[in-house]
Amino acid sequence: MQRVLDAVAHQAAWWWCILFARAELCGLALLGPLAYVFGHASMRPAWRSRVILLALLGALMGLAGDTLLVRAGYLSSKVALELGPTLPFMAALWAAAAVSLTLSSGFMVGLSPGRAALAGAVLGPLAYAGGARLAVLVLAPHALLFVAIEWAVAVPLLGAGARLLDRLPKRAEP
Repeated sequence: MQRVLDAVAHQAAWWWCILFARAELCGLALLGPLAYVFGHASMRPAWRSRVILLALLGALMGLAGDTLLVRAGYLSSKVALELGPTLPFMAALWAAAAVSLTLSSGFMVGLSPGRAALAGAVLGPLAYAGGARLAVLVLAPHALLFVAIEWAVAVPLLGAGARLLDRLPKRAEP
């Protein structure tokens, strides 16, 4: 039941973020994914450091990958508030996606690197295509191919990061 509730919360965070970004309210857009991440950190105190580290890893990977896509001209947005070469709400979505690997998307952590890459190559472009259909992202021709490559690389790496962080000693719950 926890996994189902987490999947619903993760989707709610995505929708929150995309709909507020569409309205060009990027500050509010950040709140959905950040609430999801900090909800995990606060409701799972024994996992707090792992959740935060995995969120940072996800945000950094997303910033790096999406920055390459933006600079190559495959990804853009009509959303006004930009932070450098990419959008802050996208980094927040990446952080939330990484944190979902600790619960609702945890099955991907146990996949072989090839299967994790395949899952990323399918699921990542679906999210970006959804953002484009909702007029938040603008995708150039062949952009989804490069998004698939980005996610095919990112998901196995995030899974490895999650496995590595699982080796950290748990904090005693208060």
